Amino acid sequence: MFDLFDAIIFAFKNILNIKTMRIPLLSGIMVNIFWIVIAIVFWDVIFDFSDYFLNLLPFSMLRSNGAWILSSFFWVTLVLVTFAIIFAFSGSFIFSKIKKEKYALFSTLIALFSTVFWGLIWFFEGEYLHTKFTTLLTQLPYQTTEKGIAYIIALYLVYSAIIVTIVFVSSLQSKYFLEALNDKEYPYDALINENEISIIKYTFKDALIYFAASLVLFPLFFIPILNFIIQIVLWVWLIKDTATYDAASILIKDFKKSDLKEDRVSIWLISTFAALFNFIPVFNIFAPYFAQLAIFEYLKNKRIES
Repeated sequence: MFDLFDAIIFAFKNILNIKTMRIPLLSGIMVNIFWIVIAIVFWDVIFDFSDYFLNLLPFSMLRSNGAWILSSFFWVTLVLVTFAIIFAFSGSFIFSKIKKEKYALFSTLIALFSTVFWGLIWFFEGEYLHTKFTTLLTQLPYQTTEKGIAYIIALYLVYSAIIVTIVFVSSLQSKYFLEALNDKEYPYDALINENEISIIKYTFKDALIYFAASLVLFPLFFIPILNFIIQIVLWVWLIKDTATYDAASILIKDFKKSDLKEDRVSIWLISTFAALFNFIPVFNIFAPYFAQLAIFEYLKNKRIES
């Protein structure tokens, strides 16, 4: 378990390093610009597509659960943003003052503080917030409300395209990205230069499954709590295999998926942590890179121990 937390802290420290950050940041900006242009040019097609699926749901579900979804989305976003801000501004300083063994405890306390703080606000003011969102949706005409939610779904489709593209780009850059990291952290430990795995085909397969599952499970996105669980699972599925193969293929000679059978739980947990980045626009740029860093460090430590 310590290897797992150590890998997550390692990924956080390096993803916040300006030299490491510039690769995902520049790539993410280019990907976002590309899809923003595509969205502007083909917005009517994307909107009509989302509007078609939205018509499969009754308006009462859209109105009541729509208010809950908006309220919950703001809560999750505020929790994650608070955690990221505290970690970004105080993490490096505190890590220099505490022992390595307490890194996991410190991260957990930050996450717990963020969750409890906003949880208390929502607990005491949640009914008021829900009422305001419901009132907003109720006051709008049926057509306006339906089109408004269709608009949000269309934005979700574009956002999903951005996330999938960043996963592809991060995989293409993984060899350079992880080798540069290895040279900095482990200068005397050479990596395997030959990559015999066609990682892109796994990424492509997972991307197709991600989009297909998103469409099939679309009605469930309007069910409270279940929608967040489904979304996180889909994002984890999208990130997990690519990040694992990217890291393992330069650490383990003749790597096969079965080589990591005993590490599946840790890889799922790392991928889940990385998937949370996707709840926050801009931060989503770092999700697959974070997973690469954490899995790389995790497997590196396991290899050193063995």
